[in-house]
Amino acid sequence: MSNAQFLNLPRHHAPLQILQVFNNGQPSGWLGKSMDGFWFHYGNNNPYQNWVSVLMPPCINFYQQTELFQVFAQHLPSKSQQETTQQQYPEIELGALDFLYLFDESHLGSISFANPDNPVVRPLNMVAPAALANVHFNDLLKQHVQCSMPGATNNAAILISTHPRQRFADTLVYAKNAWATVQLLKNFKEELDPSNRLHALRWATNSKPMAQLTYCQRPDLDLYQQRLLGLEHVSSLLNMSSSAFQHFILGNRLIPVLQEIARTYCKNFSLETKVISALSPLLRTGKITPFLVYATNQNNLKTTLPTVFGLEYLLV
Repeated sequence: MSNAQFLNLPRHHAPLQILQVFNNGQPSGWLGKSMDGFWFHYGNNNPYQNWVSVLMPPCINFYQQTELFQVFAQHLPSKSQQETTQQQYPEIELGALDFLYLFDESHLGSISFANPDNPVVRPLNMVAPAALANVHFNDLLKQHVQCSMPGATNNAAILISTHPRQRFADTLVYAKNAWATVQLLKNFKEELDPSNRLHALRWATNSKPMAQLTYCQRPDLDLYQQRLLGLEHVSSLLNMSSSAFQHFILGNRLIPVLQEIARTYCKNFSLETKVISALSPLLRTGKITPFLVYATNQNNLKTTLPTVFGLEYLLV
């Protein structure tokens, strides 16, 4: 059974040209495709509304560039998933906006997308916790869409819901063989940040192995597990495509750049840089990938910047 069978797209004769963008469930703006490339337009002129990217402040209402903005491109499915999905719609040449819409429930972070011409409420991927005890990851992958994550290669992940009253998926599931790396990250967290001051790797400390799976709390939840945090891949901060970022890693420049990002954005930059140094072997080999984590404005406070919690590292 193909993942694409769980998706829904109206049978039309042209790729989507516009999507409505939401931030933590609230309307944020519009993402569109034109002859000149892609554009994003904030929904209003309020300079204190939630940012969609730490590099796209709402004091500038309109953004345009040739390539899809990386803060949105990070949510695209893998090339193989795109090819499989395209086969489900042979009469339509699917574009980037189509894939963002189709795979909207399968990525991390506070950003979500909707097709204004076909507004639908999609059911969450509900799985009873007891059912996870005896299921193999490959069987789970046949029934659920793989989580979209930049640089994902060896460790596919699936976002699922285990609590029926939660409005978003709460659990990230990997195959059993991911546990060794997760346990290593957990050890790093306990050794380098025993007071749990950093957001980084909290998800690893809350992870556990099951019979055939590695079971993790999703890493972009706030402390009260009520809201999703902004999760922006470092490639977006560097304005690089995913492929360009992979070449950048091979050039051994990632670690000093991450340390500079920590000094620029992070409150506990001294501790952040220590964590970066400790994780450098995993970062250089692409076993984990870095993100910046920040909070959206939930109280309509007149602040000019999102609250940056620090760097986060996810298993790919």
